[in-house]
Amino acid sequence: MIRASPGHSAGETDIRDRSVRSETADESGRKGRIRSLSRTNEEVPFFRTATFGNITGKIDFFAAQRRINMYITVNGCKIYYEIHGNENGETIFFIHGGPGMGDCRSDIQAFSPLGDEYRLVFFDMRGSGRSETKPPFTHEQWVSDIDEIRKQLGADKIIMIGGSYGGFLTLEYALRHQEHLSRIVLRDTAPSQNYDDLSMKKALESRLPGINEEMLNRLFSGQVRSNEEFKEMYKAIQPLYTVEWDEEKAKERLQSMYFHYETHNYAFSVNKKSYDVTGKLHTIKIPVLVTVGRHDWITPPVASEDIAKEIENSTLVIFENSGHSPHIEQNEAYLELVRDFLKDKIKPGAFTI
Repeated sequence: MIRASPGHSAGETDIRDRSVRSETADESGRKGRIRSLSRTNEEVPFFRTATFGNITGKIDFFAAQRRINMYITVNGCKIYYEIHGNENGETIFFIHGGPGMGDCRSDIQAFSPLGDEYRLVFFDMRGSGRSETKPPFTHEQWVSDIDEIRKQLGADKIIMIGGSYGGFLTLEYALRHQEHLSRIVLRDTAPSQNYDDLSMKKALESRLPGINEEMLNRLFSGQVRSNEEFKEMYKAIQPLYTVEWDEEKAKERLQSMYFHYETHNYAFSVNKKSYDVTGKLHTIKIPVLVTVGRHDWITPPVASEDIAKEIENSTLVIFENSGHSPHIEQNEAYLELVRDFLKDKIKPGAFTI
């Protein structure tokens, strides 16, 4: 049972009070080979457990669930990660997007309710969030990091859910280590970098202040000059990501974000130039759920359609009232879909929600 720290309500836990374990074992005897751990010394703004449990208006069930927050050394890099949910459930890895800008907190916010049945593993990728900014920031390195975390946590087969750029890495992982995956969920992602012109057209047509062709070209080509400029660029494009714009929530999110412009620059100036897995997708044989928001500007629906065309055992679902984040914008419907997919209740095909 998780107890509230002094000054916190039930269900709210201060990560500074979390004890560190060098080895864990669940009731079935599974042991996680967790090495080089250290307690995190910072409290993450706006993202406490009680908030996660109430995203859909439901009661906070996390008071009775296990939660671990700590660091793990992976391939010589200090990686921040959290484990939530059912110790005896199947393991789900969540791969966030936005290298150098994103982190695992939005996935925790959206997917924590799955912890009633599944063991949820969230982490900030190398060079993002609270993890160490230590190069290289290549797809090969990130995939290697993911696989090493899998090994250290003692999971043979996992489910993987990857969104946006995290979907790139989920596909890359599936092409290299399909034997360690039972199924994958892709959210608002793409099989190549061939959709950037559509994204730029959509952004310019918005006529939002601060958006211009020169800025977009530098952002998309990885030519950001500083973290301050990176933050201003994201502030300008932020309204494009959702159907229903909430300025106050957007301000809170912006102020809570970690910006690492070097990571972004490498990902967009080097990795994306050569990223194209389209011709290899037919080799993925495990069940794949491909999801996308109808109004996604950065990874448009056609990109997800192209993925689904290449993977025989895939289901494509388009969320009609969402932009880039249907897992948040249509949270209850998204979680219901994921649960059904994980329980093999959805057959290959395509439909909308």
